[in-house]
Amino acid sequence: MTPTTVVAASIPVSCLPRERPPNYKDASVPAQATGALGPPGTGAAAPVPEEECRTLATREGTRMKYEGQETYEITVAGLRRRLPVVPITDSLWIAAFVLWGDVELTNLSARLLAERLRAFRFEYVVSVEAKALPLAHMVATYLSDPQSGRYFPYVVCRKSVKGYMKNPLTVNVQSITTAGVQTLVLDGAEASRLSGARVAVVDDVVSTGGSLRAVDDLLRRVGAQVVARAAVLLEEGGYQDPELISLGTLPIFTR
Repeated sequence: MTPTTVVAASIPVSCLPRERPPNYKDASVPAQATGALGPPGTGAAAPVPEEECRTLATREGTRMKYEGQETYEITVAGLRRRLPVVPITDSLWIAAFVLWGDVELTNLSARLLAERLRAFRFEYVVSVEAKALPLAHMVATYLSDPQSGRYFPYVVCRKSVKGYMKNPLTVNVQSITTAGVQTLVLDGAEASRLSGARVAVVDDVVSTGGSLRAVDDLLRRVGAQVVARAAVLLEEGGYQDPELISLGTLPIFTR
């Protein structure tokens, strides 16, 4: 069946995030999303140290001058990483942040984001294929309670229509790190599951916010309500949402 397509708007604006305090709680949080879990699979309480919940970037997300530097050092959640500085255009460079393969940083970032997301009431975590998938899986794991048999579900927006899909819904999106227009796809079965649900959207890095807006469009079409958005890092110079939960900021580099 021919997928239904909508087009996400792009609104490039510049603003750094104002975050909810780490100890913010909401009386409406359901039992399965309250309390701080320890290691995945234990269900044990393990409060996150306050200093780990702060935004911990080596520098604030500011526009920096590119002078041929090949790497940029950042500290996220107390872990130091050296990121390659890569060109996006002839006059724009970014510090490439990739969680894939970094089990330590993925797990710690997921634990901290899950701790912050417990302030909200929602039934699903939603993420985008593909770099954020290990993060989304671990966020859902930390929101789960294995001892009581409750596992938090997550849904993935794919980037192409797959043969198994029935009545897929698609949206076009422009990404700063990918040439050309991409497509995000939600399978019809998953769209039905999300109808009327409250969801939290999780991503690894937010730059212009194009992917988040595309996900918002898909979820709005199926009748889901986005109650929270979370990312490990916010890239300076594009996305404005004072309620975005993040663990740090990344600069962009210009001549």
